[in-house]
Amino acid sequence: LFMLSVGPLIAGAVMLLADRLAGTAFFLPEGGGDPLLWQHLFWFFGHPEVYVILLPGVGAVLETLPVFSRKPIFGYRTIIWSTVAVGILSFIVWAHHMFVSGIDPALIMPFSITTILISVPFAILLFSMIATLWRGSITFSTPMLFALGTIATFLLGGVTGIFLGSAPVDVYFHDTYFVAAHFHYTLFPATLLGGFTAIYFWFPKMFGRMYSEFWGKVHFWGTIVFFNL
Repeated sequence: LFMLSVGPLIAGAVMLLADRLAGTAFFLPEGGGDPLLWQHLFWFFGHPEVYVILLPGVGAVLETLPVFSRKPIFGYRTIIWSTVAVGILSFIVWAHHMFVSGIDPALIMPFSITTILISVPFAILLFSMIATLWRGSITFSTPMLFALGTIATFLLGGVTGIFLGSAPVDVYFHDTYFVAAHFHYTLFPATLLGGFTAIYFWFPKMFGRMYSEFWGKVHFWGTIVFFNL
């Protein structure tokens, strides 16, 4: 995902540098350029990049849940294909950041549809996680708590994303704290909570010594409570 998406960003950065230093006009209207082109190049990278950051955390949660539920992961093949679908769809949703930027209105509806479509494989991933927990012999150790915290907060982020994917709603929500909250509820759990899930899960295996369960739980509840506050 990163290798396929970073090329346009580098091209945009070089064009911007040329505009500043070499007298070109890629993004300058007075020279025949288009400032919206910069947004297209940036967000074509920016949206797949969100999933580059997000998917490792999701992977850590999917590794942790079966261990502390004493059950195999639910729907393994479905999870794989859903992840592939997320990767593909992440390249065709970038303009949902630009609904109020002045792009051609004919572009808005297709990007609104693809944005709402990408919630389907994520819904399948979350369903598989919850189904893994169903009737499991669950142990609430620190890695499991961080995994459950990741699911709960990410679910909130995903639901708020559906509102923003709808162009008529996004017109009113754009540039408000609703967008900031949505972004933090999707990226924060996947990076920090998902990352801490991985650290607490693999630390004993990697270093041969156990972390403090008491301080691990203090860490979890402090993180989850203060993030939501």
